[in-house]
Amino acid sequence: MKLVEVSVKKLFGIFNHIISLNSEEKITIIHGPNGFGKTIMLKSIDCLFNKQFNFFYSFPFKKFSFKLDNGNEIYIERNNADEINVSNNINKKENKLPDLSLSDLDLDFRRRLMPEIIESIIPDVYEIGRNKYINSRTKEIFSINELLREYSNELISHNLWPHRLKTKIRKFKIQWLDDLLKPISIRFIETERLMTYTPHKQWYNRRLEGAYISAVRNYSDDLIEEIKLVQTKYADVSQSLDRTFPKRLMEEEFVDLDKSVLENELEKLEHKRIHLKKLGLLEQEEEEIQIQKIKQDWEKVISIYIDDVKEKLKIFEDLAKKIDILKNIINDHYLYKKLYISKKHGFIFKNNKDDEIKVHELSSGEQHELVLLYELLFKVRKKSLILIDEPEISLHVAWQKRFLGDIKKILEIRNFEILIATHSPQIINKRWDLTIQLKGENNGDD
Repeated sequence: MKLVEVSVKKLFGIFNHIISLNSEEKITIIHGPNGFGKTIMLKSIDCLFNKQFNFFYSFPFKKFSFKLDNGNEIYIERNNADEINVSNNINKKENKLPDLSLSDLDLDFRRRLMPEIIESIIPDVYEIGRNKYINSRTKEIFSINELLREYSNELISHNLWPHRLKTKIRKFKIQWLDDLLKPISIRFIETERLMTYTPHKQWYNRRLEGAYISAVRNYSDDLIEEIKLVQTKYADVSQSLDRTFPKRLMEEEFVDLDKSVLENELEKLEHKRIHLKKLGLLEQEEEEIQIQKIKQDWEKVISIYIDDVKEKLKIFEDLAKKIDILKNIINDHYLYKKLYISKKHGFIFKNNKDDEIKVHELSSGEQHELVLLYELLFKVRKKSLILIDEPEISLHVAWQKRFLGDIKKILEIRNFEILIATHSPQIINKRWDLTIQLKGENNGDD
């Protein structure tokens, strides 16, 4: 089951948008002027399928519709009493979505929300006066109440709501809605990509260091763990095959193979080993068996050995494909530096003089591209819908023009769909057939 269309009526009291996903190409691009609701459309999908319902109380609209490929439609509607209800086209039953309103926030919670905590949780937001905050990127100014309403989802995801409200969230359950939402995986890659949150229990009572860390460093550590997991599996399979080798040698039927066939297979395996070593996935091993030194009656031994090595190296296949694409794209785009992968250090960058460059020394654009590519290659579940807001941020025009081509390479090995919101014609780059324009006129029924 997957989402095939999302639409909205009277967004901000003005706009009617319909976005039909291009399932054949697996890429859909929405574009339009600032203020037309591109980000809202992405967030509405993310917040519905990840059950962050309070989002729908934070802006005006009349009705959202989410159409699934099995014929079901989910409706979220705001009524005249300013309540928001969810229903579908099958049972027609309406259920009110919970509103985690400011009246629910107790004094203890407000005391914990010191300015430095708010600034560490909400990117680009800073205190400019008593109970006044500004978003430095959008230049919007908020009172504390407006801020809590606007960024309620960030606070929920960071485990800062009082226990009473968390209980309220947990108890909210609509079985038919859960049944429709559960099979669909959504991942939202927002504009703030360079920092990632690391949760700690009651972290607000501790030092603030570590609440947010560099996404590049975090993903470098994540890659180290990915490699460790694969190498552990490789060791387990190797031990199992090595342990059973004598028995299989004595019991298995042998199909007589020409020496040239064995030589060709060994050569292929050696090339594969060399490639995996370059990717940082295999250590330097002992000298390989030379086919010229093999006696005629050893061919069965070599044949079983070849099959075993194929099975062992197959474990690296998926990870190797991801690292290959990541390295190829990064090393094609970055100037005067190259990316290497280390099982001990994760990402290693070196300049053309072979001097190491720390990941935090990469430019903003380089970090944005690395984080975005890593998300798509390593952090996305199969058959997900990926929402990307403004992929052009900090990217050179030449990189923007290559973006869709890079995405196509990733889609060759990763099975998911992408919905992109952009202002950049360079991102679209002649693929206007993939685009949907969000228009300002009244393009739907009341």
